[in-house]
Amino acid sequence: MLVAFVRTNVHIEVMKIRGIEWDHGNWPKCGKHGATKDEIEHVLERTTFRVRDPYPDEERYNTAHPAMTGRHIFVAYTYREHEDGVYMRPISARPMHKNEVKRYEQIKQAMAKSQNP
Repeated sequence: MLVAFVRTNVHIEVMKIRGIEWDHGNWPKCGKHGATKDEIEHVLERTTFRVRDPYPDEERYNTAHPAMTGRHIFVAYTYREHEDGVYMRPISARPMHKNEVKRYEQIKQAMAKSQNP
């Protein structure tokens, strides 16, 4: 079981996550962009922030984080509730572009400074 500490602009939310949901619908879509399952799971297990995705039909979030491979990975995901608990379901994932990595690192530094003024 994962415990997600997700920072939003207002508070930190704590969720107990049973796992990551993979099936024939989401894995091919995520995999076609060049990120591996291990990289995507690594990012979701370590995410420290999320941004609400404007997708109108489903509550979705975006996050990013360096994977164990050293590549920065962007992941769009949602939460799915099942009888045995809540799962994170990746919708799309891809390696980040150089300019996105630079912006990510700037935001991460700013967040760290705001936590330790």
